[in-house]
Amino acid sequence: MNLKIYGYTQNSNIGKMGIEQAFEKYLKGTDGVNRVEVDSYGTVSSENVVTKSVTGQNVTLTIDYRLQKVAEETLVKVINEIKVGTPKMKKHEDASAGSVVVLDTVTGEVLAMVSYPSFDINSFVNGINYKDWNNLNSSSLRPMFNRSISGLYSPRINI
Repeated sequence: MNLKIYGYTQNSNIGKMGIEQAFEKYLKGTDGVNRVEVDSYGTVSSENVVTKSVTGQNVTLTIDYRLQKVAEETLVKVINEIKVGTPKMKKHEDASAGSVVVLDTVTGEVLAMVSYPSFDINSFVNGINYKDWNNLNSSSLRPMFNRSISGLYSPRINI
């Protein structure tokens, strides 16, 4: 897709996943244009704003960072406990992935959302190297698969 027609340049940062990708068209804004005249020594002689930049819109998330941290830590702890078994949990050595979603039952706001295993999204900002991409993409644990929003799970009732 040619993003140039939407005002993107090769230096534009573009939301690649999650909220940033979903709301990219609102977050982007519009680049401004400045005309700068310099002499042969690189000294600026004049500067004019041709087009003012326009800031993109804001998106406010409802994630509670403390609850998010607890959910992340607890999910990893519980998966590891399931692998070895505890007096309260049956042992399942192949336990390796999971998801936690915490909602405010009154407003429907998402307070915490965790998918495990995960990866560092920041590694994509300036381009991910081949080795890291290959590791993420070929892992049998599928760390780039967001189990919270893309997983399909049937309800389970214990009677």
